[in-house]
Amino acid sequence: MAIGSDPLKGLPDDYVIKSQAFTKELYQDVYPAIDPSNAALSQDGKIVIVTGASKGIGRKGFVRSFATAEARAIVLVARSFKQLQEAAEELSKEFPKTQFLPIACDVKDETSVKAVFDKILEVFGTADVLVNNAGTTNEGKPLRSASMANVWNGISIKEVNLKGPLLMVHEFLNLVGTTKPATVINVTSAVGFVVIPGKASYSLSKLALTHLSGYIAAENPNVRAISLHPGTILTDITSEWLVRFSKDTPELAGGMAVWLTTKEAAFLNGSLDHFWDFFEAQSAIFDPRHQYEEPLHRRDSGLSVSAASAEAVNPFQGTIEETINPDALIPITLLTTREINSDLDGILDLFATVDDVFQPDFGSVLVEKPEKEQHAIGLNRHLDSLGRSVLTLRSTGAEDEARAAAFEDLPSGPYFLHGPNLYQAWRLYDDVLDAFTFGVIPNSINGSDDGFEALSALSDNGSHKSIAVPSRLYHPAPSIRKPLSGVRISITDAISLKGVQTTMSSRAWTQLYGAEESETAEFAQRLIDMGAIIVGKTKSSQLDSGREWVDAEAPWNPRGDGYQESGGSAAGAGASQQMLLRELVSKGVGMVFTPSEPRPALHLSQDGQLIRRIMLRMAQVTINTSSDDVPFPKRIIYLLDYAPPSEDDQSLDHKFVAVLEKFLGIKADRVRLSETWDANPPNNTKQSLEEYMKEAPFSSFCYDFYHQYGDFRNHYKDKFGRQPYIEATPRFRWGIGESETKQDHDHDRLRIEGFRRWFNESIMPIVGDSETIVIVPFGPQTTVHYRDDLPPPPSVIEGLKPEALAPLLGLPHLVVPFAQTRYYSRVTDRGEDRPFSGSIIGPRGSDMMLLQLVKAAFARAEWRSSVAAGRLAFPQGYEPE
Repeated sequence: MAIGSDPLKGLPDDYVIKSQAFTKELYQDVYPAIDPSNAALSQDGKIVIVTGASKGIGRKGFVRSFATAEARAIVLVARSFKQLQEAAEELSKEFPKTQFLPIACDVKDETSVKAVFDKILEVFGTADVLVNNAGTTNEGKPLRSASMANVWNGISIKEVNLKGPLLMVHEFLNLVGTTKPATVINVTSAVGFVVIPGKASYSLSKLALTHLSGYIAAENPNVRAISLHPGTILTDITSEWLVRFSKDTPELAGGMAVWLTTKEAAFLNGSLDHFWDFFEAQSAIFDPRHQYEEPLHRRDSGLSVSAASAEAVNPFQGTIEETINPDALIPITLLTTREINSDLDGILDLFATVDDVFQPDFGSVLVEKPEKEQHAIGLNRHLDSLGRSVLTLRSTGAEDEARAAAFEDLPSGPYFLHGPNLYQAWRLYDDVLDAFTFGVIPNSINGSDDGFEALSALSDNGSHKSIAVPSRLYHPAPSIRKPLSGVRISITDAISLKGVQTTMSSRAWTQLYGAEESETAEFAQRLIDMGAIIVGKTKSSQLDSGREWVDAEAPWNPRGDGYQESGGSAAGAGASQQMLLRELVSKGVGMVFTPSEPRPALHLSQDGQLIRRIMLRMAQVTINTSSDDVPFPKRIIYLLDYAPPSEDDQSLDHKFVAVLEKFLGIKADRVRLSETWDANPPNNTKQSLEEYMKEAPFSSFCYDFYHQYGDFRNHYKDKFGRQPYIEATPRFRWGIGESETKQDHDHDRLRIEGFRRWFNESIMPIVGDSETIVIVPFGPQTTVHYRDDLPPPPSVIEGLKPEALAPLLGLPHLVVPFAQTRYYSRVTDRGEDRPFSGSIIGPRGSDMMLLQLVKAAFARAEWRSSVAAGRLAFPQGYEPE
C-alpha cells in the first residue's frame, strides 16, 4: 500500500463524503442485477482485454468477474510478466472455461502497446471488450510548493493515466474495425470531479480520461464507450489517507463492468457511470434504514406472517390519508411514486420471485411513499382498471412532514396496515423436523442491543413450532460493512442470545438457569453486526455431548428413509437446513470446522445465483484464523489408516482424491500414520502410535468436560439438595473426567503435544509456509443407525478417530459431500441414498483456501458443488465422474 501524507489534513471529516454527493451510492458489493454469475450477463465467446491485470482491482475485480461470466478468453496486460503468469496459472485453475493470455506491456510505450495487439490478432483475430484499468497516482504537493515540471509531467502521472488509454484505444479501434460491436470501459475516478488538495495532476488526468469516452462513442458508432469510476476500493495501491473511505469491493466494479457490456446498458454509451443502480426495481433491493418496535405475530387472509411495528410511523397519529377500519389487518405493498408509475406488474412479479414473504394478496392495496422533492399524486383511476387501490401519505403540517421524512426511509416491500400504522411482514415456517429449540425475533432492529424473544407461535394444527423470517426486500445487498446482510441463519442452542434461554437440552439446566440470557455470545454478536438475521436456536445434544435425547426430543433426519439417527452434538442444525432452504435452489458445499472457533450451524438462505459467493463470504468473515494469502497446495497426502473397508466406498474416495490430483497437477502420496510412526517415532518411544494415543485424546476431553460443568453441578446441588439428572453419555464422561488427576491430565496433554510435533515434522507442516493438504476418508459408517435403535451403552473412545484428528492438531477441516451411497432400509423396504463425503485437513489459516480449492476443482470436473435439502443430497442416480 502506498504511504503518503494526508491531503485532507485540516479539512472537515466529512469533506470527501460531501464532495462526492453528486453520486447516489446504494451498494458496496455486487448485487443480483450485476452478478456476473447470472446467465443473462454471460460473456460466452467474448475476448476481453484488461490492463493493470496483475493485481488490485484489475485482477480481483475486472478479470475475475469476466471469468465468472465465462468469457472465452481474457488478455492480461501489465508491466510484470512474472505477476501476470502467476495470475494466469491461478485463474486457470479456478476458471477452467476461460483462457488467460498474459502479455507484459508498458502502456505508455507505443511499440509495447502495438505488440500486445499484434499478439491478440495472431491468437484470436479480434477482441470484444477493452477495460482500460492501468493507472498510477502520485504523492502530490499543493500548486504553490510543487515544481511546475512535476505538476505538468503528473497530468498523466508519467503518461500512464492518459497516454496509455489513448494508445490502447487507438489499437483496439483498428483491431475491431468499423462494423463489429465492441465495448471500451475507461476506469476513471470521482477525484476527477472532486478537489483534493495536492492531487491536481491526478485529478486532471482522470477528468480527461472521462471525456475520452465521449469522443470514442461519438466517432465510432459500433463501439460503446463508458467511463466507470469504481468507488473507493482497498487495494495494494490505495494511499494510506484513503483507507478509511475504502468501503467498496473489487467485485462491485467487476460486476458493473460486465453489466456495462450488455444491451441493457446501451443507453450509457459515452457516459460516466458512478454506481447508480439503474435497475432498482429489477434487483428488488432497497435502502433499509428502518426501525422497529415490539413485534406481533398473526395469521390472516391465508398468509403466515409476523409483523413488527415501524417506529418511523407514529402509532398515535394518522399517517395514511384514507380512513381505515381500525380492526382490519390489511396486507399492502409500500412503493415509491416512481415505482407505482413504472412497470408495476413487473415489480410485483419480481417481488414474488425473489421474496418468500411476498404473496399476491400484498399487491391488491398499495401505499404510496413519496420520494424526496416529489409529492403524492392520485393514481386511483390508473390502478382501478388493474383491480388495485392506492393509499397515500398525508404530509401537511410540520410534524407530518417530519413523519413523512422518516416514512421515506422505509424500504419498498410487503407490510401490514393496521389502522393508520404500518407493520413489517414476516413469514412463519413450520418446523416439521423439530430442528429448533425455538424460533426468535428481535426486540429491535434499529441498531440498539435490545436482544431477542422466543417465538411462541405454532403451526395451524398445533403440532410444530413456527420459525419467523423477514422479507428479503427489507435488507440491502451485502457490503463490506454488512457482508452477511439479510442472510438468514440459525445458531445452536449452546450459544447464548440475549433475551432468550439457553437450554442445553437439559431440564436440570433450565431449572437452575431459567432466566433469559443477559448478553449475546461474542460469536453470535459478530454475525449480527455483519447483517445476519438469526431466526432461531437449533437443538444441540445434552451439554453438547449427549446421545440419548431424554430431556428433549431428537430432531428428525430428513435424509434417506427419514428415520436415520440425527448424529452429532448439533443435530438440529443439520435438520434445520430443510426449513431454511425450502425456498432455495441450492446450498453451498461443505463447512470448515476450525478447532479454535465455536462450531455453530451457519445455514445460508439466499438467491441461488449468489449462494456460493455468500458461502465463501460467510466463512471468510466468521473464521478469524483464515488468511487470503495461502496458496494452493503442492503436495497431497492420503491417509490409508482411515480408508473404508467397502470397495464401493474406496472407489468413491479415490474419485475424490483424483479430482484434486487432476486440478492441482500432482499425485497424492499414500501414507499410513502407523507405519510412518514406527519408522520414525518421537523421542525414541517404544510404543506404537495406537498405544501412544490410545487414551490421551478421550481422557483429556473428559477431564476438561467434567471441570467445565463444575459450577453447574455445585449450584444445582446447593439449590435443590441433589445432583442434576444427566443423560448416560455425558454422565459417563464426567465419571472419567472426575477420576483423572491433574497429573494424569498433564501427562495426556504432553502426549497430545508430542503427537502434534511429530505430525508437524513427519507428515505435514501445520504452521508457517506449508503447501500440503491431508485427505482424510470421511464417508458414512457401514452400519446404518435408525432413530428407533436403542443407543449403545457409553464407552471409552480409543485412539485417533478421523473426526478428532484436526481438533487435536488445531487445524481447519473441510468436510465435503460429493456423492451418494445406497443402503437397504428396513423402514421403507427398499433401497435409499445417503450422502458420501470427502474431507481435507489444511495448514493453519488455510480455511478459505480449502473452500476455494474444492470449489475450483469441482467446477473443472463438472461436479455438483451444492447439495439439496430433504431426502436426497443430489439427484437420484447422480454419480460424479
